[in-house]
Amino acid sequence: MKKVITYLFILTVLAGMTACGTVRSVSDVGDEAEISRDKSIYKEVSDDSPEKQAARECWEYLSGENGKEADYYKAAEIISEYEDSDDPDVLYCLGFMHMHMAGLPYDIEKAKDELERAELGGNYYASIQLGILFEEGTKDIDYDYVIARDYYRRAILNGLTEGYYGLGRMYCDGHGMEKDMDKAIEYFNKVINEGTSQYYINASYRELGGMYYYGDKRDHSSEDDDPEYDKAIEYFEKITEGEPNVCVWYGYMYEMGLGFAKDVDKAVEYYEKAANCGDCTAMRSLGWLYVDGENVDRDVDKALEWYNKAADLNDPKAYFELGQIYEGGVAVDKDETKAQEYYDKAYAAGYVR
Repeated sequence: MKKVITYLFILTVLAGMTACGTVRSVSDVGDEAEISRDKSIYKEVSDDSPEKQAARECWEYLSGENGKEADYYKAAEIISEYEDSDDPDVLYCLGFMHMHMAGLPYDIEKAKDELERAELGGNYYASIQLGILFEEGTKDIDYDYVIARDYYRRAILNGLTEGYYGLGRMYCDGHGMEKDMDKAIEYFNKVINEGTSQYYINASYRELGGMYYYGDKRDHSSEDDDPEYDKAIEYFEKITEGEPNVCVWYGYMYEMGLGFAKDVDKAVEYYEKAANCGDCTAMRSLGWLYVDGENVDRDVDKALEWYNKAADLNDPKAYFELGQIYEGGVAVDKDETKAQEYYDKAYAAGYVR
């Protein structure tokens, strides 16, 4: 059961608000660090400045918390007014959105800068996002598992059980350590049972569902297990209804007939739900469905509309797939010049083959 905490503290944590504890050395914490969730290390939500209010409301729309439906476009509308702010909670929202193309254009260098400034200001949810950034790496930022692990540990050290989500990812994928699915499951469940941020609780359910979807090794044998789609769906169903990432999962599973009977209309329904929230993966999925024309009536105008919505968010993959469409003349007139323009935009935005 989650710990009983005050309403003000719930708002603080759910919105990714500022933790004000002293940053201690990451060498002071191991994987099994005890979390002492002392609310005195957090600011009370007494700062009713427009910036704080905007950051809280923005995060509610990003995460679908406090009764809000996830809407990345609405989140962007709210926070964009404060894009020059130095407030750590505003910076956290901006960095998160630029990193994940959640309503704001993809800009990983800008995201890194904003998240680093947010963390220096005491927002330790930014530590987790920086950990993800260095765990995954980009075209311009080399992955570094040591740095990633240290960021996750710093979140833990400063009172966020949610930091175990990052360590769970590293054990799940064998990043910088031996792959250990038992440990990964333990840590994801720790976030689910002890965390307070619905976003990271949902993310932990997604990771657990993904293990069964992909058939990741869950024992000590040398071979991965077979996919268990029914088990994956059990975890996905625990996530907040309408969460964009799960709508994308369901869209693909209905499209391909994995765990559900194949139902392209249902796939389109889920993809559109996520795309209308601002999810670029869903936009690209719809774009390809309408270009390909195998399972739905081909509609080039609709396909390009969805691809361009993703491109408006500087989505590298959207640019690249548009390049492929024009290079191959897939449902459009072949145009190698236009194809190269899109490829150039894809690589400039950080596309990595």
